[in-house]
Amino acid sequence: MIPPAHAALLAATLALLSGVNASKKSASANGYDAIICGQNGYSDGSGLSYSANAWNPDDNGFQCLSIINASSSTTSGFDATWKWPGDPDAVHSFPHVTFLSDDLPVTVSNISALRLAASWAYAPGSISTADDAGRLDGFDTNGLNDIGAKANIAFDMFMDMDKVKAASATAAKYEMMIWIGQVGNPYPLGFDSENATCYTQQLGSFNFTLYTGQNSRGTLVYSWVSPADQTSFDEDITPLLQYLWRNELVSADARIGLVEFGSEAYHSGNNVTFSAGDFDMNVWLGTPVKFELNPVADHCEAPESPAGPQGTGSSSSEKGMGLRAREAPMTGVIVMVVAIVSALASLG
Repeated sequence: MIPPAHAALLAATLALLSGVNASKKSASANGYDAIICGQNGYSDGSGLSYSANAWNPDDNGFQCLSIINASSSTTSGFDATWKWPGDPDAVHSFPHVTFLSDDLPVTVSNISALRLAASWAYAPGSISTADDAGRLDGFDTNGLNDIGAKANIAFDMFMDMDKVKAASATAAKYEMMIWIGQVGNPYPLGFDSENATCYTQQLGSFNFTLYTGQNSRGTLVYSWVSPADQTSFDEDITPLLQYLWRNELVSADARIGLVEFGSEAYHSGNNVTFSAGDFDMNVWLGTPVKFELNPVADHCEAPESPAGPQGTGSSSSEKGMGLRAREAPMTGVIVMVVAIVSALASLG
């Protein structure tokens, strides 16, 4: 008999085999509304949607995302359990929530405020029931480091002058990430230790550092990295946006069409769980408040687009998200089924 703690993973395997996106019956038994694996998604019109987004799986790994209170826009959350023992320098998945709003797409120079909020936790092992009181209370850095886990925690938004492309993670011209946590030692696209103090911007209590790069699809990627892990985030992120368009790194006419929050999962030889909740997004339109932008460090040149002299040209996606790829659906199913069955055997 399979232990109850593993029932969710088995249900996800059966769902994949039958072509169903989520297994609600088994999810309910564990306190979850739905369980999704592989590249599957889930939405019920609450103002949030969810994606497991294992877009670059390795043969011996797996990932499943269990959704809590999906119908609520205020108390919803998810637990994403994953294991990627393969290439530690490649992003294998991005389990995330997508914020849905009638205000999107919105022109960046017509935003007076854009508030984003989320809370998260990360720890080795698997969370099997949604009513675990401590699911958002812990960030076990020592335990994660002991097993060589590597991941980031980030907001991710996409922009383009065209409103249709702005809503697509694969078609948008610009991508802006806000890293609010790190596990192990991941690097943003365009990372260079020599310019780590060149381009910064105050947001809340922290000075975020900007790294720029261009992925192989041609997307211009701007990554703002917090100097400290922020397990609870609630900020108006307009200063980071203004830094980009007022310095002409992003067109002032670009529209934000897609906003997400999740974790880029690079590597772990054992199961780890990323838990998230307290999601919120508010957009206020109108003439923007002109924030004071941090000056460029004395030893650095003015910031330029990564397509220009400062940029890295066509950069590898091994550092930062860089590129989201899609594989043939059947391949993903086979890989996920084998991986989950293997995980069940090892855990049981």
